[in-house]
Amino acid sequence: VMTTMIDRVFLLLCVFFVGSYGKRIGIVGGGIGGGATAYYLNMPSMVHRIEIFEKNNYIGGRLMHTVIDGIECEVGGDAWSSVNTYMMEIMKDLGIPISNNSYDGNGKTGFYEGNGIWYNPKRDLVDEAKLLVQIGLFRARLADNYAVRQKSGPFKTVDEFTHDGGLDTYTQTSTSDFMSEHAISGLFTWADILPLTSIIYDQGLSINAFAGIVSVLPSVTDAYTVQGGNSQIVEAMIAFTGAGQYLNSTVTEIARQQDGYYLTVNGDPQGPYDDVVIATPIEFLNASFVNISMAPITPREFVEWHVTLVSASSLNPSYFGMPAGSTVPDLVVATGNSTAPFAVINPMLKAPSGNTIYKIFSNSDISSLISSIFVGVRASYVHAWPFTFPRLDVVAPGHYQPIVLADGLYYVNTIESLASAMECSTLAGRNIAQIINGT
Repeated sequence: VMTTMIDRVFLLLCVFFVGSYGKRIGIVGGGIGGGATAYYLNMPSMVHRIEIFEKNNYIGGRLMHTVIDGIECEVGGDAWSSVNTYMMEIMKDLGIPISNNSYDGNGKTGFYEGNGIWYNPKRDLVDEAKLLVQIGLFRARLADNYAVRQKSGPFKTVDEFTHDGGLDTYTQTSTSDFMSEHAISGLFTWADILPLTSIIYDQGLSINAFAGIVSVLPSVTDAYTVQGGNSQIVEAMIAFTGAGQYLNSTVTEIARQQDGYYLTVNGDPQGPYDDVVIATPIEFLNASFVNISMAPITPREFVEWHVTLVSASSLNPSYFGMPAGSTVPDLVVATGNSTAPFAVINPMLKAPSGNTIYKIFSNSDISSLISSIFVGVRASYVHAWPFTFPRLDVVAPGHYQPIVLADGLYYVNTIESLASAMECSTLAGRNIAQIINGT
């Protein structure tokens, strides 16, 4: 049961007057996983002293927004699905206004192969129906999993999590094999599902079927966002907890002493902490572990993603091999064999100037192509995410990175090996909070 803001104020006042907290907890990473951990740690009746260390100069991690042509626009994770239980609960309980952004530019979608060639897929209603059946079964299994979690408490390994509700049905097979096993044609999988896995994760059909279906969900359910940037979700969660926030703070050492854990932050020791939570990919932590006995952690390969925002009046027909004066679809999706330098061009918002704000995902910086791709460019912005997603190939049971690294030391981001999504990070943070709180 979610606590109300009045409950939270009451608890914090109790701490102020009584002068006592539960535990002192250090969280390394101020993204949605770290924010969710803090949020669930201090509810429903817990008041810990939480300190969050973020190496960047903002809270949000891979959720970040900027202003382009007079309007705020998300640079990181775009949206979550209406079926994401924990995300929807948090929005409601914190009173965060959400938007079902339905702006679609000129309303046209095109599948681009590159070099002026467009692919015109034919709808296959039979395969669409088969896919919708599988999505329905996936949602049912996920609901069963969440019900088990509500009843049985936290999980200590990723394998334990995927076992409940039979989610390992999806995690232990590739997307391509899953679709084939359920008589969904290879052509439909290539034409309709591969573009979505490419847009969402910049990966092909070898990704595990859990991630593959997660890629499809936003196209068949309502998708929500926070106007002005989804990083506001993390900011609100952390503000709710009263946690200390330390930006531009790089953790270079995690050490265990007799009285607890110590973090070396910007060269200075901080502590002692009863528990420490690592809420950033451990592959990029660049911190040493001292006096801590841990099982070996196999590093994962990550995908690098460039996000480009452009304010323009339209796409340029000549770039796409169309006659002058033609209307180019505002939503351009690269096909599986496309030679285009991008995965997708997506109309996001209408700027006060009347221009459309387009969002482009690509593997490299395409700044030099902006004037060729668009007409009437007013502004542009490029952000490179050096570790956007881990490779989401099937991981054999027993080979996921651990959640419990040592007694009192926990790791959020192993869950990303299933699927990198706001709901997954929130679920992982909630789970670790339950482990620490003993609930």
